[in-house]
Amino acid sequence: MISILTFESTHADHTDASAVRAWLENADEAAAEWLFEKYLPLVRHICSRKLPRPWIIEDAAEDTMSRAFLALCGFDAERSFSSWIGSIAAHVCADKLRSLSRRAEVPLNDIDIPAEDANECNRSEQLSAVRELVDSMPPRFRVVVELHYFEGLTMRDVANRTGLTPANVAVRLMRARRALVERAARSVG
Repeated sequence: MISILTFESTHADHTDASAVRAWLENADEAAAEWLFEKYLPLVRHICSRKLPRPWIIEDAAEDTMSRAFLALCGFDAERSFSSWIGSIAAHVCADKLRSLSRRAEVPLNDIDIPAEDANECNRSEQLSAVRELVDSMPPRFRVVVELHYFEGLTMRDVANRTGLTPANVAVRLMRARRALVERAARSVG
């Protein structure tokens, strides 16, 4: 308790290194919170420059902050904290991009489903409309879409379950997504 009060009372004077030291030596939560609040906007900015979707950006920012706090004991006080955490963010973003390219992740909620009034169409209604579109697809597409998007299997797992190659699964997912977008657009007109 004394360490929190000490850190808060000197809060205007401290540096990144002193906040790291306060966290490592005294488990000073105020110091950790100060670092988190100070650097989360920078981390989000770095992630937003490297990643395509808001939900991926937020996930990467959270992963970056978690990794940074787990690795604080390895922080070299001679280095700039912002450069150090920026480097972690860049690595996390690269990991996310690799993961996306392996899974060919494209969320189905990106498909625009028309609504008479945009305020009336909530997420569950939109997912229900997407589900109806998926159910109307030919079985060869419907199976891979259901396994990948609804059951959350990776392309490799879908390939194992269906007897297809991962490349075939990727192609079918891409074609299925295009067909879903086209069907959703036709239902508008």
